[in-house]
Amino acid sequence: MDLIDYFSAAIHAFWSNKKRTMLTSLGVIVGMCSVIMLNTIGTYINNTLENLVYTIVSGNKMVVEIIPAAGNVPDYDEQGNIIIPESQLISPEKLQEVEQNYMGDVEQIIELPSLAYYTNNADGNEMIVALSGVSSAFFEARSIENAEGKAIGKRDCLYGSECIYLEESFANDHFNGSAIGKSIQITDYNGSLIEFTVIGTYKSENTSSKMTQAYIPYTYAFNKLGVEPAKTSMAEFIVPNGTDIKKMAAEVKHILRDNNRTSDWEIKTTFMTDEINSMRTFVTLISSIVTVIASISLLVGGIGIMNIMIVSVTERTNEIGVRKACGASPKEIRIQFILEAFIMTLFGTIIGTVLGLYISKTLLVILYCVLGDPTIETKITISPVLIGGAALYSIVVGIVCGLVPAEKAIKMNLVSSLSFE
Repeated sequence: MDLIDYFSAAIHAFWSNKKRTMLTSLGVIVGMCSVIMLNTIGTYINNTLENLVYTIVSGNKMVVEIIPAAGNVPDYDEQGNIIIPESQLISPEKLQEVEQNYMGDVEQIIELPSLAYYTNNADGNEMIVALSGVSSAFFEARSIENAEGKAIGKRDCLYGSECIYLEESFANDHFNGSAIGKSIQITDYNGSLIEFTVIGTYKSENTSSKMTQAYIPYTYAFNKLGVEPAKTSMAEFIVPNGTDIKKMAAEVKHILRDNNRTSDWEIKTTFMTDEINSMRTFVTLISSIVTVIASISLLVGGIGIMNIMIVSVTERTNEIGVRKACGASPKEIRIQFILEAFIMTLFGTIIGTVLGLYISKTLLVILYCVLGDPTIETKITISPVLIGGAALYSIVVGIVCGLVPAEKAIKMNLVSSLSFE
């Protein structure tokens, strides 16, 4: 027999009992469907968590904070916060020293407490302006989306420029059009007017007819608004990508070392890249575990094919005897049963893959419709290598499981098989 004859005989056996074939392939179908679905869901969770992290924090952020040393039992305030003695806090001069040590490559994320000022809105009514002094790194860390112009920059902070960054809808209403380059007057509690030049606007969903958030250089707040630089228990920095974080952690701790600091308190440095990598590793591990579990279901499906084909060999004992009597070699009989297992597994693999992709797409669409979140991707993100690997695995399992019934058929006694009824 040539290869075409082998396939013809295997396909004929496949279609001779469609119901049993479908039920036998069901294990492989469920297994492949599970692999596709679980991998799709795992990839979706991984992307969602990563996007969430990068939306909340910058991926290259360093946090420096004062924490109790081992064995130190600190006191707590009424809000449950640790009370850190003022002598143990980090001074603004030390934080500036960190920036200077890295020649401007490291920048502190500064957001001063908002100051309440007043101006008039488009209707002439008084509006509260929550004025916050910030550094240029603040916008990178908080992922504020620019609408027009530009945000507060390093040069603005260096010179303490009289510039302001406004919320888009307020600026458009206030100036009846583009606000870039125009002046805005804001009144403080004493009735004094402060004039700023608008350099940009940002997009915001939290609009109010009574209050708007605006940003100015933090150095202007220090120099002109009477805000005093204060010691702090925690500071955040934007650091360059690819930084040797272990080396930087040691250097920063050395710079911030203070002779007044007692052994009860120590400096801790945390890098968000470590947090993100840990989260990615955790999600990848979970995805790998569920994929392995789904692979076990494929193995179970292959064993199901083996069991049914062993039964099939018993049912076809007379047919096998006739083939042997007509001169069929053990090799030909082995190939016939292995091909039958192959076709059955291939059928289950194709159906399982199609069902897995369809169900995964449906689940993402349902999730999008229920949550109504435009950031939810309904496009399936799955590696072709995974599909190919899972398909190859299931087919190999089917072929291997086809060897057992094939060997049983080969070992049948010719006389006994011909007289079998």
